[in-house]
Amino acid sequence: MKYLPDSLGNLSSLKALELGSNKLQTIPETISNLTSLTYLVLNWNDLKELPSWIGKLKSLTRFYLSYNKLELLPDSLGDLKNLEILQLNNNNLKKLPESIGNLSSLKELRLEYNLLTTLPTSIGKLCRIETLHLNNNILANLPTSIGNMKNLKEVYLEYNNIDQLPESITNLSNLTNLRLNNNHLKKLPETMGRLNTLRNLDLSFNYIEFLPKSLCDMASLRELKLFENNIKELPLNIANFEKIRVMRN
Repeated sequence: MKYLPDSLGNLSSLKALELGSNKLQTIPETISNLTSLTYLVLNWNDLKELPSWIGKLKSLTRFYLSYNKLELLPDSLGDLKNLEILQLNNNNLKKLPESIGNLSSLKELRLEYNLLTTLPTSIGKLCRIETLHLNNNILANLPTSIGNMKNLKEVYLEYNNIDQLPESITNLSNLTNLRLNNNHLKKLPETMGRLNTLRNLDLSFNYIEFLPKSLCDMASLRELKLFENNIKELPLNIANFEKIRVMRN
């Protein structure tokens, strides 16, 4: 199916609409009349852009757009204030609109396998977000504002071009999983040990030479991956870890 009938917009009480795995290239504007819609699936289609009227679907809580051909997102996306889950992975996105920071209810954001080179500063306004997938992009750095996302539990940043982490990342006091493997990191923030809820940390396939001493302050850390780095020695106090599994080449 490549096209949707305009009459679909007459279903004003519709709450869930699944249109995944079709060949849709456009979405008719009559869909904007579905103001009761809370669940919209458009995965696995041929969409290259989202219409600006998408912001009218203000009841949406879950929006699935993975595996399309999206290159840009409209500013009106930020009007979806009730959105809790937004999946945009496996598209062709090169940047995000500043308005994404207005998604104040968002708990899960998936952006892996895109072409992102930077993130807008406004992303730090997503204060309720718990899961953030940014792996397999072309990110060279992270905005300092990432440290404001205090409810983050899982952050996936593997397979990017990140060469330095902002000190503010150590403000993520609820973080349990952090994947940074296959980047260009040469060092870590000295205050890394402040991440005392972190359980799994993957730093493999980087260029790290030294680990900060504070790393051993991570009382919850259970798995630390250090494969394929330039580490010559581990901090002496790493022996204080009783339950950690350190994996290095």
